[in-house]
Amino acid sequence: MVLSYVASVADEAEPGQNVDNVLECTLLCEADDSCRSSRLIDATLCKVQGDPAPRGTPLTPLAEEDAYSNEGPLKSSSVGSVRKVLLVTYASGKIFEETQQKLHESLGVAEIEEHWRWNRSSFESGPHGDWYRRHQRVNFQRGGAWKPYIIWQAFRRVKWGEWLVYHDASRYVQEGFSSSVQPLLDWLESHQNENPCQCLPAVRLRQSFEHEWLQQCVPPYGTAPVPSDQAADVFCGLMQKLGTCRPREPNCCAWNWHQSTLQHAWSVWRKNRLSAKFLREWALQAEDYDNIASLPFVDQSLNALLFYRWKSQLSLRALWVPSLYVRSWRQDMDLGKMGRCDGNVFKHMNFVLDELWNQGVYQHQLLFLVDPEIWEVEKSGGLAWRSGWTSPDRWQRSLCAQKRPSLAA
Repeated sequence: MVLSYVASVADEAEPGQNVDNVLECTLLCEADDSCRSSRLIDATLCKVQGDPAPRGTPLTPLAEEDAYSNEGPLKSSSVGSVRKVLLVTYASGKIFEETQQKLHESLGVAEIEEHWRWNRSSFESGPHGDWYRRHQRVNFQRGGAWKPYIIWQAFRRVKWGEWLVYHDASRYVQEGFSSSVQPLLDWLESHQNENPCQCLPAVRLRQSFEHEWLQQCVPPYGTAPVPSDQAADVFCGLMQKLGTCRPREPNCCAWNWHQSTLQHAWSVWRKNRLSAKFLREWALQAEDYDNIASLPFVDQSLNALLFYRWKSQLSLRALWVPSLYVRSWRQDMDLGKMGRCDGNVFKHMNFVLDELWNQGVYQHQLLFLVDPEIWEVEKSGGLAWRSGWTSPDRWQRSLCAQKRPSLAA
């Protein structure tokens, strides 16, 4: 038995934008692993056919999502209830597998229903193995195309309107969840007008792309490291290739070079078309060797570049929690190689979940959804870190270009 539903594909366009309804209709099927086919039945309506365990119908991002069945549409859970969440992780190696197990053992604390655990054997056979063999060149020891691939595959598995959490099985913060993720999902739902995807694609960092690409504190993760004197040109070429900047538009490249970079150690996704568009694009672009081999961090730098490419069209916002920087500095967490540009405090959801709890207790805003191009508040608070806003000597030390860089920033 094959079930089907009909969805509008003409309600996603912003004023002045064009929507390709054929692509929109295709997306509804590509983002659903139980879909068999989709086709336009008129100019604005898409018919989607799926297996007997349908994954829900995708309405507009601002509407409550429906699930569908033989009996007809069924409303999904409302704000404030326990939402169905899928956690997806990957681990290869003892230390990473230990963290993955700790995350798994804390699912009850986190109020996460299901955990899809990936490891090296996940890519040995079947369709995932076939994919990995076709794309060996873009998969590295420290990351690569496998990361957006497993997030996209997990996203395809969850129902429209439900939730996906990706989390690194990190060597830096070897902890399980210490509290529920549900308050964070509630917070995202309550801010859907400013963040319509109800997602957290990445966390904003204080340092700029320039710092990320020039720093020598952490070796590059990829196989084609870029000399410092060529970094800006390679960065500009990628911005043009991804469509953020047009050719012969040097001011665009220079502008983005000084914008804040993002970190992707974990992310949260509500299944809707806006999230689907970004995740599909990330997974596809990561399969291009020229897009990722020269990146400083092949596990997350492309996520940051694509965020800037799509943030206006998809109304994306980054999470910004400046209080976590200050808190970590008070605990001497700024004494490592990266100094006060160290992002370890953002490498686990626990830090953000605790700060969200503090926000409620003290009735003082600590979590912000921001356009990372806006620096003014951070500049006045002394948190933004980019060349020209500090002394040349401190800037060079923060790049680990001199001795004792740990106290530079």
